[in-house]
Amino acid sequence: MSSIAEQRAQSLLQDLDIKSLPVNPYEICDRMDINVSEADYGNSMEGLLYVQGNLTLIGINRRSSPGRKRFTCGHELGHLCMDIEVGADGLIRCSNSDIFNFGKGVDIEVRANQFASELLLPKALSKEEVLNRELSWDKISDFADLCEVSLTAAARCFVDLTDEACALVVCSGTKVDWYHKSPSFNFFLETKSGVSKTTEAHSALSGSSPNEEFIEVPADAWLNSYNLSKKDTIQEWSRPLDSYGQVLTILWDDQGIGESINSHESRKDFDPNYGWETPTFHKSKRR
Repeated sequence: MSSIAEQRAQSLLQDLDIKSLPVNPYEICDRMDINVSEADYGNSMEGLLYVQGNLTLIGINRRSSPGRKRFTCGHELGHLCMDIEVGADGLIRCSNSDIFNFGKGVDIEVRANQFASELLLPKALSKEEVLNRELSWDKISDFADLCEVSLTAAARCFVDLTDEACALVVCSGTKVDWYHKSPSFNFFLETKSGVSKTTEAHSALSGSSPNEEFIEVPADAWLNSYNLSKKDTIQEWSRPLDSYGQVLTILWDDQGIGESINSHESRKDFDPNYGWETPTFHKSKRR
């Protein structure tokens, strides 16, 4: 079910009769008589929205990458459609950490990011593009170029729409910042936890160049579940996002490890005091 923010974005696209990719947020602003300008906000602020009388202004940090600038523009449009009344004197400032904050809850920055994601990567237009691409950073990068968005935004949308059991994990400073999983990926990760030294992400965060393909790693290096066997593995492909000090990771259950966990009798590590987790991965083949 779509969130309220996604529904608002869909309504705006419908009102403007936008039916193809890429969606250009600057053209949307022009059609809505919104002024957009770039300024050097340093490293502390990514964008702002200012509304005073008949004047509406969106400010964007000129230091940002083109894809992030477009996302920031969409983010500020989300504030205009949903949140401007909460800004003191019609002004809302958005920090770097506000952009791509996809935490749970109804925080206005979370809503603005949900709005921007659906505005720039509408599911109705993106689904076929995703399903026609195999799961890889190369194909996600192609999708980002097609939609003229950042790699992070494209990866999040890709994970939403793919049939594969996978998850996007965003790490910085050897910690997991946040993650986003596909509908068929039913394991959980601990956010703000340390990244295991047995992962490619840890190597990338430490300055090493990661492999440019999926690598098999121990599943329990990433997944938070006591019913994993030490023999269980998962595919990991990590990619540094150097300009932001982050590492983006795709985790892929190519072996369908969840399918082997059908009942608590099949695993010795079942604990009756805590119940049983039954992941529902589909069986997918390595490409």
